Amino acid sequence: MGTWILLAAPLLAVGAGRHRLLMLRGRAGAAWSQLDAQLSRRHERIQALLDEMDKMAGNESETTGLAGSLQQVRDAHGIPARAEAENELSGALRRLRGSGEMEIRSDHRRIQSLSEVLSSMEAQTALAARCYNQQVMAWNQALHRFPWSLIARLCRYRPIEYFVFDDPNLLPEPFTAGGSQDQREFPSQTPERPNA
Repeated sequence: MGTWILLAAPLLAVGAGRHRLLMLRGRAGAAWSQLDAQLSRRHERIQALLDEMDKMAGNESETTGLAGSLQQVRDAHGIPARAEAENELSGALRRLRGSGEMEIRSDHRRIQSLSEVLSSMEAQTALAARCYNQQVMAWNQALHRFPWSLIARLCRYRPIEYFVFDDPNLLPEPFTAGGSQDQREFPSQTPERPNA
């Protein structure tokens, strides 16, 4: 009976370790699915912005650069190449906003609305990339820790690539038709103490 326990204990430990590694890999896969969906929504909004800007008469030189960057993203394969293409797309958006082309056309409500949505989506996309990278870091660290590293070698698990996305704080603020944003002061959250 004692020998069965001695033989079963290592097998159970290997099974539990493999289960943990599979759980971590599943979390990284789920985080990638969320990031991929967020990036797809972002691409749809950028395409809608391009379509609206093309409907209006004007200079297409800035929109051509954005369209080219969007096509590079669609053609990119692999996580590092896709991250680099996404960063170039963000740069093309910054250049378009900085060129004044969108401000000239800001009287068009649809363009203004899409610009504001894209600005908020940049932050959401960066958050999704951060969540993905956290799950990838947990996976990669587990692959290098004992005893998980032994199980990873047996199962031939490999590290996963990080998705390096630019900081959305580098983007200019979306323009508004009124020119200024609503500044509100909120009351303090701490209750006042009565004098005793």
